[in-house]
Amino acid sequence: MCFKKKPKLATGTTIKRVDYIQILLGVGVEPISVKDPLDATITIASEEELRRIAPYLTRPADDYIAEIADCEDYAMWGAVKAAFEFHCSTVRVTLGESENGYHGYNIMVDTNSKVWILENNAGFPYAGTLMEIGEHGHIPKVVII
Repeated sequence: MCFKKKPKLATGTTIKRVDYIQILLGVGVEPISVKDPLDATITIASEEELRRIAPYLTRPADDYIAEIADCEDYAMWGAVKAAFEFHCSTVRVTLGESENGYHGYNIMVDTNSKVWILENNAGFPYAGTLMEIGEHGHIPKVVII
């Protein structure tokens, strides 16, 4: 196993996909979903655990390549890394506003049904830290789930 430095989350709490979507709809984030989703449940984590893994879900700014490996790719990478390395599927890709215009980043729901966002590009001074909706102009509009 490769979890020596970054162990999976201890919580292991799950939430039904439909309930997860309802929480996000409650803050104005619409789902982009497939007709027949594969996952009926989403594994969520406490705020404390999400804060602990958030720095690991960033990539160096030097990895950025416009139109090839840009903001939504950083967000996809963060969601995939959270799932594989931390066994946490609450970290999703969202698209919405930011201080720099339309942007891709991560969105997640914690065990208290609180919605958090995360910037994955280490070139931003606040990357790798949980933020509330609206911080640094980040207002998510849609989520891939």
